[in-house]
Amino acid sequence: MTNKKEKLDNNKEINKLLKDNSTKMEIAKEIQSNKKIAEIVGDRLARKRHFPPC
Repeated sequence: MTNKKEKLDNNKEINKLLKDNSTKMEIAKEIQSNKKIAEIVGDRLARKRHFPPC
């Protein structure tokens, strides 16, 4: 059975991030240190117009 976090995303990199890290701070640190995940998150935020793409 999958939990709520796993259902939110079908991207395997993001899925792995959510499985390995449970708190917001752990997830933030992983995004900061992992360029591939940072690019995925940045692209998604830019598409949702939270901030303009660089």
